[in-house]
Amino acid sequence: MIFIIILSISMVFSEQDFNYNIKIKGVNAGEASLRLEPLGNDRSQIFFQSRSSKLIDLFYKLRDNVNMIVDSKDFYMHEIHKSIRQGKYKKESSAKIDYEKNVIYYNKEEIFINNEIYSPVSLIYYLINTDLSMRNSFEFQIFENGKIKNILIDVLDDVQLKVSKNFFNCKVLNIQVVKPNNEFEKIMSLYIDQSNNKIPVMIKSKIKQGEMILTIK
Repeated sequence: MIFIIILSISMVFSEQDFNYNIKIKGVNAGEASLRLEPLGNDRSQIFFQSRSSKLIDLFYKLRDNVNMIVDSKDFYMHEIHKSIRQGKYKKESSAKIDYEKNVIYYNKEEIFINNEIYSPVSLIYYLINTDLSMRNSFEFQIFENGKIKNILIDVLDDVQLKVSKNFFNCKVLNIQVVKPNNEFEKIMSLYIDQSNNKIPVMIKSKIKQGEMILTIK
């Protein structure tokens, strides 16, 4: 019985590893991967990598590597490390979050917090493990580039996507930053398959060159 439970848990985590094709401005640009690994002690590790193809490297080199430690149930962050290259833009950063002291340690700064902190990547795992039929919207806080940002996620209508020869009935989610003047800046759209697999079939996000689209392989 214990073996069956362990096997079931490992199958759930293996189903939450995803590989993508990347398009930028409609051009096939490379590949990306999203992976979740359990660490024990109620924590998991998320890895996100994206890489442009050799041809695209000649014009726009894309090398994103992000890894973070998150809560295994709710996927809020404990630690994040990022190495980003998008064309000429390069940046490396790390942050650790102490929820007992309510502080983020970022470079030499201490940034005080009142809520659990996410990243756009960890939100993907939260959302695919949530019953989206029960709510029309979600509110979170994310931490990016040294700043805490308020996020509003609207759950929109279902759409059908065709990827290769496969059809997916997806729930569409718009992820927006709420600015101080109560204006909204859309940063991501997420298309989540509503079958039992809950695959994030398509991820659309903003980069300096426009919109980057990740489509499940």
